[in-house]
Amino acid sequence: MKCKIICDLLPMYIDEVCSDETKEVVEEHLKTCSECRREYEQMKAEISLNEAEDLDEKELMKKGKETMMEYVKDKVYRKWILGDTILNLLLSVYLFAYGMKGMIEEGGVTFEGINIGGTYCGILFAVNLIYWVQYLRKGDLGISNSVDAICKWSLGLKFVFVICAVTVAVAIGFYVMFSGGSV
Repeated sequence: MKCKIICDLLPMYIDEVCSDETKEVVEEHLKTCSECRREYEQMKAEISLNEAEDLDEKELMKKGKETMMEYVKDKVYRKWILGDTILNLLLSVYLFAYGMKGMIEEGGVTFEGINIGGTYCGILFAVNLIYWVQYLRKGDLGISNSVDAICKWSLGLKFVFVICAVTVAVAIGFYVMFSGGSV
């Protein structure tokens, strides 16, 4: 068989889409013709290279997707932490003022009237500030895991508190509605 015909059949032979008879003819010719065998090896190498490039492309796409997901997750997380920071600041100011009001009304400055909630919110606000300093310095403080854990704990605690407050409000609403009176 002519080499030109075999060279035309090589892509189908490599892709394994030719008939069994054609496959046998090509294999017999490759055993005897070094030029066609060289052409076959070159085609096979190009296909392997293209497959490797496709794998690299797929891996790059996968890494890109992971990076984008991490970026979006980080952006959402930072918004939650910003909200938590503002909430902690407002709560600590309110609870501190409430505690000071109690101390002033009782006369004299004593530590008995200080509300522990204000201290708690102040501590969480300080942790949030550490988070933002760390974020702005690109994590140079080396305490990323601890601060993140405390911020997540603070967010979770507030979430549970909101769920409990809503549940209590609904329960009180049902009580008032069905008892026909006030609380």
